[in-house]
Amino acid sequence: MILLDEEDQQQRKLRPSSVAGPTSRIQEDSVPGRDPLPDYETSQALQENEIVTVKTRKKRRKCWCCVFDFKSDARFWRATLYALMIYILITIAVGVPLVVLRVREQREKKPFGLPWGDDSASELLALPISDGQVVDCNTWQSNGDGQQARLEYKFPVSSSIVMKSNVTQDMDAPRTVRGNLLVDLNSDHSEDETLVFVNLNYSSDRLLDATNVCHIKGLGSDGVSISIPGNLTGSDSLYFNMTVLLPSSSNSTDSINIDQLVTFLPSFSQQLGSLYPAVRFTKTTIEGPMSAITVGSLQADAVVMKTSLAPIVGTFNASDSLILDTMAAPINANITLTNPRKCGRPTILDISTGNSGLTANITLSTPAPPTTTSNLPPQFLSEVTTFSGNLNLSIVHDSTTPPTHMHLRCQNNLGLSSVTLDEKFEGTFSVQTKFDEALLLGYDAARIADPLDPSRQRTFQLDYNTTSRMDGWVGWGARPNVKWSRRTGQGRVEVITSLSPVSLDLGGR
Repeated sequence: MILLDEEDQQQRKLRPSSVAGPTSRIQEDSVPGRDPLPDYETSQALQENEIVTVKTRKKRRKCWCCVFDFKSDARFWRATLYALMIYILITIAVGVPLVVLRVREQREKKPFGLPWGDDSASELLALPISDGQVVDCNTWQSNGDGQQARLEYKFPVSSSIVMKSNVTQDMDAPRTVRGNLLVDLNSDHSEDETLVFVNLNYSSDRLLDATNVCHIKGLGSDGVSISIPGNLTGSDSLYFNMTVLLPSSSNSTDSINIDQLVTFLPSFSQQLGSLYPAVRFTKTTIEGPMSAITVGSLQADAVVMKTSLAPIVGTFNASDSLILDTMAAPINANITLTNPRKCGRPTILDISTGNSGLTANITLSTPAPPTTTSNLPPQFLSEVTTFSGNLNLSIVHDSTTPPTHMHLRCQNNLGLSSVTLDEKFEGTFSVQTKFDEALLLGYDAARIADPLDPSRQRTFQLDYNTTSRMDGWVGWGARPNVKWSRRTGQGRVEVITSLSPVSLDLGGR
């Protein structure tokens, strides 16, 4: 602390106050080359103007870059293209597996589709009666007998064979047009072409002149087209006796291959001789209402036999599908089904009649073991139906065939139903009837040896047991955990009827 002398203190008190008047300062000269600083208000205004100017310049620069720089910059477009390609690749890599999984799930949820239906009618039959190239017509040869005529054709062995007519299918119409067709082997082994003979018995020359029998060529096929007039009376009569002789070889091991044999001949009796194994067809379709069908032996990938009010009898060998269809007439068939595929599409069997009996003996043959993959169909898929008639069905495996994956459904009403399976069958079963008795046979089969492993025992289990219904499983060894056989690779058999007894034999031979 500084202490002033008394004298100094007095002098200080006598001095005038500094605030007594205004203070003026002499403005100092500014530093050369430097502007004087603005006041606060001016500085704030300048700062705001600078901010607005900077923002405007940024917007303009951004717009000009969008308009000019990116278009002129090849690197930008190259990067955009690479990004798009990567996006597409990622979409494919992720999307395709998802689509495949979704389709697979939809297939697993749906039952196996039955391939039969409206596809049995060949495209050859769908053509008009006069469609195709007409080679010749009505080249009749008279043999001297009155009201009889004859003609002959030769077809290349490589051609499909088509026989069709425009005979009415009206059941109430008079049966003025009838006929017979025979397809057999030529005993003359030197003949290398297909021979066709048509013999016609007619009631009047007027009717012969109005009837057209033509050789039609088209769609890789040769055939005979029969066209009759529509104004027939009860006194008119036409009877066609047709014979088709296929080439044959003296060597029993040789066979010829023909793509298709197709007929549509209403009111004709159609007979096929013992063609197997000398002739092999890709597809055989024999159709005709009120047309009895008789087959000695036939082999084809796909076989269709359709008629009505007439029986179907014969021996059939098929690898893709076999359809036997009639109504109010019996079916009696010996069938061999062969599935050469290890997995994939099953071999189809569809036998149907009504108001009559049905008898079929079926042999299953396959070189490959059954698949156990749940999303694949069975090797054999069969449906057998009738009503108001007895149903007798026997299914066995070929001696060289292992147990197969087979699904079978038999439907009947007002008729006795009996189904017999051999010891190679493994899977679930269901036997049902209404107001009658369901019977199960052959389940006590300790005497039967396992065809694959002698150490395993025959196992039989009932899941449901009443007088009119029996459900269960039969097989070798322990039962799979999954009850529904589709997911185990094993079989499934259903036999259903009503107002009549039903039986299932699980150990027959």
